[in-house]
Amino acid sequence: MTRKTPPRPPSGLQSGGRRLWRAITRQHALEQHEADLLTQACRTVDLLDRLAEAVAKAPLTIDGRANPLLVEHRQQAITVARLLAALRLPDADAGRPQKRTGARGVYQAARREQAPEQRHAVTQSAPDATVASLDERRAKLLAEEGGT
Repeated sequence: MTRKTPPRPPSGLQSGGRRLWRAITRQHALEQHEADLLTQACRTVDLLDRLAEAVAKAPLTIDGRANPLLVEHRQQAITVARLLAALRLPDADAGRPQKRTGARGVYQAARREQAPEQRHAVTQSAPDATVASLDERRAKLLAEEGGT
C-alpha cells in the first residue's frame, strides 16, 4: 500500500504552525473537517508563538493585575488543546481512537458507579429527592474526611 503525499500546509502559516501541520499529516490521513480543525490549531500555535515573544518582553503584571498578554496566551493554549482533542487522533501507542472526555466525563464516571436502579430513581424522582440525595452524599463525604 502506497502512502499518499501529505497535503501542503495552508498558506500563511508560520514555522510553528507548519511544524504541527507536517507532524500530524505525515502520520494521519485527514478528512476535510479534520483538516479544517488542524488548520485552526496551526493558526493558534502561530498566535501562541507571537504572544510568547511579546510576553517575554513585557512585565508580568500591569497595575497589579496579570498582563493581558499572559491571559490571552493561556486562553489560546486552552484553545489549541481543545482543537487538537477534537481531532480525536488515534493513540500512537495503543492504535485506538482518542477517548472523548471533558467536564461531563467526571459526571458520567460517577453515574456509572451507581447501581442501575439508583440512576433510574434519581432521574425519575422529584427534584426534592434529588437534592436530598445530594445532601446525603455531601454529608457522607464530609464524615469520611473527618468534617461535620
